[in-house]
Amino acid sequence: KMYPAIVVAVPVFYIIRSLRLMDSVAALVLMNTSFNLPLVILLMMGFFQEAPFEVEEQSMLDGCNLLQRFFHITAPMVKAGMIATGMLTFVASWNELLYAVILTIVRAKPLTVIIAGFITDKALVWGPMAAMGCVVILPVLLIMWLMQRDFVSGVSAGALKG
Repeated sequence: KMYPAIVVAVPVFYIIRSLRLMDSVAALVLMNTSFNLPLVILLMMGFFQEAPFEVEEQSMLDGCNLLQRFFHITAPMVKAGMIATGMLTFVASWNELLYAVILTIVRAKPLTVIIAGFITDKALVWGPMAAMGCVVILPVLLIMWLMQRDFVSGVSAGALKG
């Protein structure tokens, strides 16, 4: 996120080609994961550090093991942070175009590359491009709407004393 993605495009192309992952969904998953993982770690570290450790200590005294503490105590406390990080990561992956164009040819083209294909040297096909844009934005709107309710409830639940 600190430098332009085009800087590492050529080395990434050679690495993906040497791994024989060209034109595969695995290549896109690998790229989106490797570029979004540092941001996710940075954001989630802040949310986990803000969670009060005293609550975890009390659950240890009550006999909770590590998995129980994480899933029943810590995860609900950082739920809003997980949702916010998930929303940010999803939008970043969904909108990624550069590596999708470089690493896909026919079989694994995401919708963003298909939309870009409506721009040619001869014409700009507005109708199909606009229709595809409407189709592409629907999953994003739906997921953001569903996640927003949990995000707002998580933030407001953390603000209440009880």
